[in-house]
Amino acid sequence: MISVTNNSVQSSGGEGISVSARGEGPSSIPVPVVENNTVTNSGDLAVSIEGEALDPATLTGNGGSGNRTEALELSGTVIHDLSLPLGGLPMAIGDGGNPYGLKIASGTTMTVPAGTVIKADRN
Repeated sequence: MISVTNNSVQSSGGEGISVSARGEGPSSIPVPVVENNTVTNSGDLAVSIEGEALDPATLTGNGGSGNRTEALELSGTVIHDLSLPLGGLPMAIGDGGNPYGLKIASGTTMTVPAGTVIKADRN
């Protein structure tokens, strides 16, 4: 299990929080939990999460300010319905070395209310 919860990260030189959740096969792919963290003054993204089994219910409550890129970046595959916002940070769609960027799995929906900010990968 990968879990990063209830942390305060300040003045990191790069990404405030960076999580990569990959496995050797479908039964070993971890579902990352990144909840209730605060990132301030990072030199890059506030939060970056990459994985092939992203459950939005386990990625909530993250916030921060003063970061170079004020966003929670997701890349990989979302396996449960995603409703924005997930917390105090705008969502960014990243590539994370993944050829698909962000994929919404078949049968899964992404709901984005009018006026919601979504950022694109910076590269």
